[in-house]
Amino acid sequence: MISLFAKSFGNDFTDSNNFFLNGSVEKCTIITLRYLNFENKTVVDTCAAIQGTFFFAGKINGTSKSILSIYNKGEQSSIGEFEFFLSEATINVVAKNPYHSIYISGSETNDESDELNKLLKVNDEKILLVDKEIKQITDSHTENPKLKMLVNLLDSLQHQKTLLRKKFANEHPHSFLSPDIISLLFNRREIDYEESNTLFLGLSERVRHSLYGVTLSEQLKIFESAMVGKSAPLFSKIDINGKEITLSEFKDKSYVLLNYWASYCAPCKEHIPHLKNLYKRYKKKGLEIIAISWDFDAKKCLQSIQRDSTYLWINIHGLSNKNDKDPFLTSYSIPFIPVYILIDRNGIIAGRYEDGNLERLESTLKRFLDK
Repeated sequence: MISLFAKSFGNDFTDSNNFFLNGSVEKCTIITLRYLNFENKTVVDTCAAIQGTFFFAGKINGTSKSILSIYNKGEQSSIGEFEFFLSEATINVVAKNPYHSIYISGSETNDESDELNKLLKVNDEKILLVDKEIKQITDSHTENPKLKMLVNLLDSLQHQKTLLRKKFANEHPHSFLSPDIISLLFNRREIDYEESNTLFLGLSERVRHSLYGVTLSEQLKIFESAMVGKSAPLFSKIDINGKEITLSEFKDKSYVLLNYWASYCAPCKEHIPHLKNLYKRYKKKGLEIIAISWDFDAKKCLQSIQRDSTYLWINIHGLSNKNDKDPFLTSYSIPFIPVYILIDRNGIIAGRYEDGNLERLESTLKRFLDK
């Protein structure tokens, strides 16, 4: 969508779900705005700056993270890119050469984001300093009694950062930024499902029905449907040998352990010896492992399987460059790797292991299979 006009509109043009963006810019001719519209679809809008001014308008649901890119005519590389939050309002943008930053006014969500970032800045600076000191010690490959203290301090600072974000979301129930913050904390598992759901329900109705509110609601519903005690979502996938694998074929026969991994994941590789021992111990007692690779590159996935000799269980290349939102991955609410999900013979989820603690998994297997 290309608009070749630039005109200034006053605040009286604001309307429900509409945004109007007025901008002024120096020494450039083309401006691009990328954002998610009211229907949660990506829009890339382009306009020509006329006499140093430009204008965009569109519909959003509450707020939308957007990227404003500045180009010289005929050039493919931008000379400036800026991320900010659109709001249902009239927003003013001023960009001056050189394009290291832009001035934004009129976006309440962007102002709230700036407010939160100021709260986090001091904590982030401390985290960087501690992280740098830890790296210096580990790179030296020498024993240092300070290391444990620094690691504990880093954990404490990260926890403080979580508390700051959580406090902001709790104290700003009318902010369109709050569901995005809750979603971030939940996807990182810095807060659990119960706390995330409580924070979500504490948001205003308008915010819950906004773009980020709906996204968070869907994430929580998917996780709820894949919790321990729920029926495991069915799937049908082709393994690396070309054989169709379905969850239903294991019902009444085997316990199934879904192992989400990738060739580039160091913790995943560290777990391989333990997984092999568990598989050898419980294979004859009814355990089957289905390993789902997060590699986009199928070749790297296969090379890793061969190198680590993990072809003894079922392997599926789960991701592709064309579809990184495969229902096989999203229906189980997998936020990161490694993650292990144990499904019993009745097709019920018997365990979720997102903390890398294979001892808990082993304890569950002992309880069910050592009989």
